[in-house]
Amino acid sequence: MRYARQEKLIGKQAQKELSKKTVTIVGLGALGTNVSSLLARAGINLRLIDFDKIDLTNLQRQSLYTEKDINKQKAIISKTRLKEINSEISITSFNEKLNDSNLHLLDSDLVIDCTDNLTTRFLINDYCYNKIPWIHTAAIKETGVLFNILPNKPCLKCIYKKNIDLDRCEEFGVLNSIVSLIASLALTQSIKILLNKDPEANLLRFNIWNNSLEKIKVNKTCEKCQKSL
Repeated sequence: MRYARQEKLIGKQAQKELSKKTVTIVGLGALGTNVSSLLARAGINLRLIDFDKIDLTNLQRQSLYTEKDINKQKAIISKTRLKEINSEISITSFNEKLNDSNLHLLDSDLVIDCTDNLTTRFLINDYCYNKIPWIHTAAIKETGVLFNILPNKPCLKCIYKKNIDLDRCEEFGVLNSIVSLIASLALTQSIKILLNKDPEANLLRFNIWNNSLEKIKVNKTCEKCQKSL
């Protein structure tokens, strides 16, 4: 039984429900490869979106790739590796950059943001707003964040007011351990959202270097969310 240990915790009926769900992952870098691997092992169908190629510097933290994959497309290699992990699930990959013209690729039961820029994140936010639940994730240096964005709850613009450049791994670095931790949190929250099991309402911020966890309450502060009050 592939999912025997997981079924011991969530039950066989819940596992059957998960097998019917599809999660879209935007970005197949550090967070995306780790999250997609965990989702595949949990028996959840996947839609993968990324336009980038694999670089040597990716291998420190992007768990689906090896040295022989350098200069190959992330979307193609990710699908191949994930099928090797779990041949039972449905996996669709798109070697595309998410933009205004292809947002329909997000249509699924849940979207996980594993990108590295606010432009794409705001596209996800606007398309999914009050329609598709999604999870915002990020990791830089030794710190990672996760926030569940659910229908009729605060959205990404209640956190980030402007589309300003955030710190990038290329400049400041990142520990692969914080990436793994945030990916694990994202998998757990995914299961809770897909099974309607009381997902986390607060923004989570974890510093893996000093082992500090913050739970930050987010209120509806953006103009669109204020109108829904």
